[in-house]
Order: sequence, then structure tokens, then C-alpha cells
Amino acid sequence: MNAIAATGTIDSGGSVRERAERTAAQFEAILVRQLVSSLRETGSVGGEGGMFGDGAGAGTYADWFDERVADHLGASGQIGIKEVIIRDLERLGQLESRTTAQQVLAARRAADHAGTIAIASRQGVLDVTR
Repeated sequence: MNAIAATGTIDSGGSVRERAERTAAQFEAILVRQLVSSLRETGSVGGEGGMFGDGAGAGTYADWFDERVADHLGASGQIGIKEVIIRDLERLGQLESRTTAQQVLAARRAADHAGTIAIASRQGVLDVTR
């Protein structure tokens, strides 16, 4: 495990978990917007110019529509792409699970109080040494 994940050190972009969650959410938002755009475009069958016609500003309204629908879908938390990415990162050992991170913090607090010297986390197992 790398030292940053083990210590939860915060750099300019936040903790490793925060950066991973933010990046996964951005990926989900991009994918959902692309899906919404594709769905809207398939609705313009028949040469009528789509939902917003084919006049001036139609492209702007279409982009705005795609963005708002994608934002709403993403905010609902029902898509689940972000969660799958985070779960896979945890499974592959690239990211410490939230439960393990909480255990490490609790163990560190107890160690500080009891004078414990070292705490290490490997594959969800905490080692505390005096």
C-alpha cells in the first residue's frame, strides 16, 4: 500500500479517496451526458430537426437540455457507475476501503492514547505494534 493511502495525507487535491471519488463522479457525468445526447439525437428521426427544431439556437438548447438531464440523473445517485469504479479500486488494492480507513483512524487514536508505536493496514487487516 502506498504511504499516501495509508496515512490519508492531504495534498493540494484532497485525500486519495476524495480525488478518486471526484474523478469517478466526473467520469460518470461525462458518460451520462453522452448517453443523454445520443438518446436525444435518436429522437430526431424524420428530418424535423429534433426536439428543438433546426433554427438559430437549436444546438444551444439541445446542449443545455443534455447537460441538465445528465446533471439531474447524476445527482440522483441511481446510475451507480461511480460506486462501481470506487469498489473496483478498493478490490484491486488501489484504494483503501472506507471501513478500513475508519479502522485505521480509530486505531491511531487508540495508539496515541496508549503509547503504541506503529500501525499498519494490509488488505483490511490492522497490525498494532508496541
